[in-house]
Amino acid sequence: MVTRDDVAQLAGTSTAVVSYVLNNGPRPVAAATRQRVLQAVEDLGYRPNAAARALSRRHDDVIGLVVPNFDNPYFAALATAIEGAATAKGYNVILGNARHEDERQAAYVETFLSRQCCGLILVGAAQESDGRNGPRTSALLKREQGIPLVSFDPLPSGARGTVLAPDNVNGAAAAVEHLLGHGHSRIGMLAGPERFMAVQKREQGWRETLDAAGIDAAGQTVMRSRFDRYEAFDLTERLLRSPQHFTALFIHTDEQAIGVIHAARAAGLTLPQDLAIVSFDGIREAGLITPQLTTVQQPIAQLGARAVDLIQTQIARRPTTRSTEQLTCQLVTRTSCGCPG
Repeated sequence: MVTRDDVAQLAGTSTAVVSYVLNNGPRPVAAATRQRVLQAVEDLGYRPNAAARALSRRHDDVIGLVVPNFDNPYFAALATAIEGAATAKGYNVILGNARHEDERQAAYVETFLSRQCCGLILVGAAQESDGRNGPRTSALLKREQGIPLVSFDPLPSGARGTVLAPDNVNGAAAAVEHLLGHGHSRIGMLAGPERFMAVQKREQGWRETLDAAGIDAAGQTVMRSRFDRYEAFDLTERLLRSPQHFTALFIHTDEQAIGVIHAARAAGLTLPQDLAIVSFDGIREAGLITPQLTTVQQPIAQLGARAVDLIQTQIARRPTTRSTEQLTCQLVTRTSCGCPG
């Protein structure tokens, strides 16, 4: 059976564009592209069935949401916040799990566009060294001008919409200042993969705060792992077999910090006496582990609500420009840094 994918491949375009041609919208298609699609339909004998036509109708109450990884508690919490805010405003949410892969994220974006979702929220599957979305997703976002869009990664050149993010630089600075206040001068960092903009911003906050205190950031221990407690555990376990060059760690995510705590305790360290820790995100589990994590709390509920508000605004007035918004984070002190319980 001939499918819409077959038409798109022969016409040299996306399935979303095929949908726009066959349904006369909602977005315009260049005359030459339209002709290629119609010719491919005729050559292949493609006939959309009634069910396919029903699926392709515009859904003014459906938002497409892509998150990087369902396994990470922070992304799960953010997706829950977005879904809750959307439901409160009368929207439904369909969800995709990109697994930090550009190909998977782009496939979900194409599917959501072909189903005529009223807007897209991309929490991020960055693949580029500058923190931007990968090439397939970027190409889609540049081509699909006018779709209401909120992204937690930077937008590619030419794309429209809003970049929404926590204030990663100042949040990281608050974490490092707190460790300095406890008397630490050897403050290492466990960062995430360098391709993510949030990682770059948190590293910037760590470095600038140390430099401002007269401490050479280049001389401090820096480690990297995925946002995964098990990889962070293995990395820390190997590191602790060698002489330690730090008395405190700024860790980019609570998820990684949980792995570090387990590895440090397995190595016989007492926290925070032997190793003080401050992390970032503010997942619920941060208050349950021993020692309880001092963490930079992201405004997860506010991020979810604001993402939906921005989509709603863009639905009413299609985006013609690019904008960026940051929300303030708050340091929540617990016992992992040396504060009293």
